[in-house]
Amino acid sequence: MATLWLFDLDGVFINIDHLHIQAHQAAYQEVFRITVPSKIIIPTSGMAGLDGPRIVLRKMGIHSDEKINNFIKFFLSPS
Repeated sequence: MATLWLFDLDGVFINIDHLHIQAHQAAYQEVFRITVPSKIIIPTSGMAGLDGPRIVLRKMGIHSDEKINNFIKFFLSPS
């Protein structure tokens, strides 16, 4: 009997966007102690590389490249 493994990476079968938004919000809260509304995060979903977090942080008033780069390091670090 053959086994089929099905991965839904782009949300065709199950929409998990809300989990991605919650994960981003938790990261912003942990690092900067800021609450980022989902309406700021949603337009950055699917952006290439780390442009999304940079845009979100700038919209939230964080313009320091050093702080943004530290957040990105946090964002990419294994849990």
